[in-house]
Amino acid sequence: MDGILSRTVADLALRREEIPIGDLVTTAMDVEPALSLRVGLDQPGMSVIAEIKRASPSRGVFPVEVDASAVAAEYISGGAAAISVLTDEPFFRGSLRDLEEAAVVAHRPNASVPILRKDFIIDRYQVVEARARGADAVLLIVAALSDATLATL
Repeated sequence: MDGILSRTVADLALRREEIPIGDLVTTAMDVEPALSLRVGLDQPGMSVIAEIKRASPSRGVFPVEVDASAVAAEYISGGAAAISVLTDEPFFRGSLRDLEEAAVVAHRPNASVPILRKDFIIDRYQVVEARARGADAVLLIVAALSDATLATL
């Protein structure tokens, strides 16, 4: 976990240089209001959060091509209550582009399925970045965060 978090800190520093947080806040303010993940999961019966994932540190790269838009559309037609999109690039081969593509499909009027950004979220910048790219929620790994950081997120 320490290696992943160190890499996340380094990648985050580069993204901060490319896009200042003020610009992200402006973009996030222009995004449609977030869909409620809780409402999606509170429906009667079993609720499924389907995941768009290309690889994992323990299993390596999965032997399939992933088109985030097409996968999101399939998940929605299959009844997913929400879609989780891995955005960590070095370890899971995800991307913010995957997040954006899935959000476009999931936020169509005939879909309205919440999108969850799954990454190693360690900073407010990433939360704002997620919203600016179309995420309705983010996953926080509590074990990876100090109490002070958790309180600010």
